[in-house]
Amino acid sequence: MHVPTGRVDTMGVAERLRKLVRPDEGVIHASVYSDPEIYQLELSRIFARSWLLLCPDSQIPNAGDYFVSYMGEDPVIVVRQQDGTIAAFLNQCRHRGGALCRGESGNTKNFICTYHGWTYDTSGTLTSVPFEEVVYKAPLNRAKWSARRVPRLEVHHGLVFGCWDEDAPGFRESLGEAAVYFDLNFGRTEGGLATYGGVYKWRVKANWKLAAEQFTTDDFHFLTSHSSALTALTPEDAPPFSIVRGRVFTSSKGHGGGFLMERDSFATALATTTGQAASNYMMEVELPTVEQRYGEAMANATPTFANFFPSTGYLHANRTLRSWIPRGPDEMEIWAWTLFDRGSGT
Repeated sequence: MHVPTGRVDTMGVAERLRKLVRPDEGVIHASVYSDPEIYQLELSRIFARSWLLLCPDSQIPNAGDYFVSYMGEDPVIVVRQQDGTIAAFLNQCRHRGGALCRGESGNTKNFICTYHGWTYDTSGTLTSVPFEEVVYKAPLNRAKWSARRVPRLEVHHGLVFGCWDEDAPGFRESLGEAAVYFDLNFGRTEGGLATYGGVYKWRVKANWKLAAEQFTTDDFHFLTSHSSALTALTPEDAPPFSIVRGRVFTSSKGHGGGFLMERDSFATALATTTGQAASNYMMEVELPTVEQRYGEAMANATPTFANFFPSTGYLHANRTLRSWIPRGPDEMEIWAWTLFDRGSGT
């Protein structure tokens, strides 16, 4: 959907990228995190073509519930329909480009552009144009001037994903070999996940790829970057926190994540970072269910972090879902939801 602002020499950028990113040498030039032309190319070739997290479906449980999200830089409205399905469309009036919704979430029967009053129903269909018979010489083709729908929507384990590219492969196909790891993170029980509370948002002066890379491959930073939090959380009589055996998965499609391979160590880590009650639930209730669903080998691979390309991050132990919203080549907005198992009764 995104149209690059200004002229981008795509061939020239591609040639520069081959020099700036040299995986065989283990080299990535720092300019890929700040170059405006590379960023514009990412908006049109990544965010306009990939499956992107819009919101957990529990944010919009009832007919008429809406949540305003982003697909790259494009604002979209995600709405629960009367029949229980979900629709999403660009938060932009087709007349003069005004916003159809200025709130972040709520419940409504329609969306009215505050510029000239064009009105759209919850499916994005144009339903009313003030003074239509006076201003226009002929009746408007309302279907033609309805809001731009997100053509591809899928819901998996309680999470809503959208894609602007009508020709893109389906969501699970886009995961490739990472599909099983997506299930292991988000589909640990039959009921799927729901949000606890709302969404938390903050901005960071950094390129979106830095967060995506972090959640795709890096668990090594924990004892250093989070040492003060670890010290504050660990009881004085607790055994020293030690490095335990784990694995990291990465995919040619850009997905990745980390896992702990020792149950006892994971239980200790859980009790330290999330509390004993959460640890007991995960180890005594959730883990046996995971073993039944995926087998003992997969149950022993306990997820710690993951990123599903391009911008869906997750911290399993803390049940923290993240979305990296690009706000320019050198800034991103981070959205975070706390999730819980729908069947846990919490």
